[in-house]
Amino acid sequence: MHMLADRPLAADRCRSADRQLADALALLREASDVLAGLDPVELSEGCLGESVAELMLVRRQVDGAAAVIADRVTHSREWAGDGSSGAAAWLRDTLNEGFGAVRSLMETGAQARAFPQVGDALRAGEIGVRHVAVVADRSEKHTSELQSRQYLVCRLLLEKKKSYAVFCLK
Repeated sequence: MHMLADRPLAADRCRSADRQLADALALLREASDVLAGLDPVELSEGCLGESVAELMLVRRQVDGAAAVIADRVTHSREWAGDGSSGAAAWLRDTLNEGFGAVRSLMETGAQARAFPQVGDALRAGEIGVRHVAVVADRSEKHTSELQSRQYLVCRLLLEKKKSYAVFCLK
């Protein structure tokens, strides 16, 4: 269990979701500062690949959390107080990101809401944002089948294998 200011970070029914989010963000900022200060040349060989895999897992989890929170913003009126024309404009200004990046973030959040098991897999770091987009693209044909995590993983692996085979043939 991680500690922040001598408090456990694990989900606690007595603490509000807002407090849990604030604590998690503080830990992420602290960890990001440590990562930014690392010199990769000084890292020992032997577990570098595992470290990259772990970082990517955390990245997918953070991407998932950002997407579902951005989706929550779109269904709130938080953005209206600043005189923004809509949630996308408010997020663009708040995040200092381009419209395309904000739109993608909002779409991923909406897709995670539309496909709850896919959203859970994204937030768990089992799949990435691009995987969520593939599911959304395929949803019109196979909506009920794609709700199964096992089916999702199999389809994504098969598509990746097919794409790789086509690439090798070119």
